Amino acid sequence: MLKATTPRGRCLEGLREVRVATIRELAARTGLSRPTVEALIADIEAEGLVDGDVAPAPPSSGGGRPARRYRFRAERHHVVGLDLSDVRLRVAVANLAGDIVHTDIDGPASPRTGTADLAPLRAHVLRAFDAARLPHGTLAGVTVAVPGIVGGDGRLSRSPAVREWQGVDIAGRLTEVFGCRVTVENDLVLAAGAEATLGASRFADTSLYLLTWFHVSARLVLGGRVHLGRHHQAGELLALRVLAGPVRGDEGPWEHIEATDARLAAGGPEGLRLAEELTDRMALAVGGLLAAVDPDLVVLGGRLGRYADLLVPMLRPKVAAQLNLPFEYPIVGHALGELDVSLGGVLRSFDTVGAGLLRSPDVSTPVITLREHAPA
Repeated sequence: MLKATTPRGRCLEGLREVRVATIRELAARTGLSRPTVEALIADIEAEGLVDGDVAPAPPSSGGGRPARRYRFRAERHHVVGLDLSDVRLRVAVANLAGDIVHTDIDGPASPRTGTADLAPLRAHVLRAFDAARLPHGTLAGVTVAVPGIVGGDGRLSRSPAVREWQGVDIAGRLTEVFGCRVTVENDLVLAAGAEATLGASRFADTSLYLLTWFHVSARLVLGGRVHLGRHHQAGELLALRVLAGPVRGDEGPWEHIEATDARLAAGGPEGLRLAEELTDRMALAVGGLLAAVDPDLVVLGGRLGRYADLLVPMLRPKVAAQLNLPFEYPIVGHALGELDVSLGGVLRSFDTVGAGLLRSPDVSTPVITLREHAPA
């Protein structure tokens, strides 16, 4: 279903959906007259967004000259979601039609200090372009996911992982590094949006996306939109010290996550004890959130989403006990796995630069398609 209201927008959306069409087919799809479509396609072809040099349509039964076909040039531009929120960089690359043409969840180490050189971030994205055989010049927009609170001005107001970036115009610096528009956003906001659009909660009117360790952070999705709150920190229960829980020994946030992950992955009695302790701490905060918002679905994301089969059966009855309810809330693991943040970044990049790339302000975000050949 086309969402654009202008003739140009409808023409672009219609061709983007079917990829290849004749003027007649496009007129029928958009509800526009054939002369209007023909004039629009001529302009769009001159801009490099349409290729008219494709095999003509088969002739009709009545004979006559085969109709010329036009192809939407999805490869003209690419947008990127770059995830800095975990130990290693993760990236997803999409073309103008929304096809995910490359993914990588095992990149180099994420920056752990704000004084780090930002050039390696661009180098990693360009290596992804090389791996997918994409021209570097087609890079048109990047959304960078960071752990921390990103204010309405795009600056980090609080980031426990990279404190030196607090208050810094990191989006401006990255825009200079990449040479294209760069948006910076909180990792949970992007992950929750991706799961609501593409993943586990896409059929839920209200959902709660959880990112937990010994603390709980969450994002509420209402009608497909992530609720940010006045100060962009709705759901940041880490701010409540009584719920934060201790970090063991002298471990910093990165080392703590890695150590906890390793213990869960090892399994055995020690892994089970840790899972019980984690879900005990999670239940109090999650129960409070559920009592406040009563969502249709709860999604366990982040790295703990790997262990949903272990944690969810423990967490459901503990949350129900906290709330004294005769039923258990549906809690599931994230459907997009460790790409949820990067895919959320792709969606945000389209929201930010997509209409500008197509020179039509009413063009909608394309349907994101995970192609099987995109390496993970």
